[in-house]
Amino acid sequence: MTRPESPRSHPPEAEALRRALDKARLLSVSIDVAEALRQVSDALRLARRLGDKAAQAQACAIAAVCHYYRGDYVAAVAAGLDACGFGSDGGPEIRSQATLSIAYSFLSVGDLRRAEQAAARATLLAAQARDARGEAQARAFLGCVLGDADRYGEAIATLRQARAAFRRQDDAERVSATAVNIGHVLNRQARKLDLRGDHPGAKQCWRNARRYYLQALESGRPRVGAAMAQASLADCEMRLGNLAEARAILQRARGILRPEDAPRIAARVTWLAGEVERRMGHAEAAAKLLGAALGGADTIEADELAAQCRESLAALAAHRGDRAQAKRWAMAARLERERRRGAQALFRREMRPMWDRHLRLDPD
Repeated sequence: MTRPESPRSHPPEAEALRRALDKARLLSVSIDVAEALRQVSDALRLARRLGDKAAQAQACAIAAVCHYYRGDYVAAVAAGLDACGFGSDGGPEIRSQATLSIAYSFLSVGDLRRAEQAAARATLLAAQARDARGEAQARAFLGCVLGDADRYGEAIATLRQARAAFRRQDDAERVSATAVNIGHVLNRQARKLDLRGDHPGAKQCWRNARRYYLQALESGRPRVGAAMAQASLADCEMRLGNLAEARAILQRARGILRPEDAPRIAARVTWLAGEVERRMGHAEAAAKLLGAALGGADTIEADELAAQCRESLAALAAHRGDRAQAKRWAMAARLERERRRGAQALFRREMRPMWDRHLRLDPD
């Protein structure tokens, strides 16, 4: 049997592979997922030609992150499993990247326990490999998982550790991205406090979240990352009652998005713009924006946005005095949320044996 040639046999192709991986990595941090996936495709083609399994594992790991941001959990899971398969024979640095990619796939289908375990394991593997950047990346993702699990204090402490590590590495892009993620944790905490009736506590959390989003924007987010940070900042302003400011921020965010950007991002920005118009009493503008957001949200597999759009349309119908239509939209929102949660639960049950073979995690 003919063995694959060493990457060193093809120095120009090996260098092209390195450049493609570096570009894909940077673009995934910038959340420019369409271009990142194009670079991943180039990297995989070169890695297969060179027989470089470590590079294939890295490319698949980046793809898993991109599919997570796209809201395509099937593709995220497939890429995560591919990364684990290619990385199984590698050292701790490659296995850390592969394990982190599968942690993204766990999170994309709401399996927080496995996402946490995989992210913690990726952090440990990166530390064993003395891969400071990989350790900080895994720690940053672990902080996001803890935030989704409503463990806010742990999440913020973990994200701050990651942010400090990125600062030591002079990685301004990831410092900025981590600030956004701290803002997301505080934003989530604010919504939970608001639902519990702690409105002063919620407002304080939204003000704190706003501060982190502003820090990220002032440090210079890339185009798509800036749009996402602006949308989150506008969300805080909206919930603090600053509707005119939220509207202006969202107009800027919509102005920098492009048709090829991930529907998950564009639909969220459009939904927020529609929700602000609804709260301002601009019914026609709200209806147009919310309808457009719903069209985008319905193409996303792993997201609550489709249900949120329907809830906003229910509130808009109620404001217009159309109680029957409001009731229909509210029921549609409940059914959509139940359908998506059911589909994710079924997918988790089907995929867990394969996941656990890769990660050797204890069953539920």
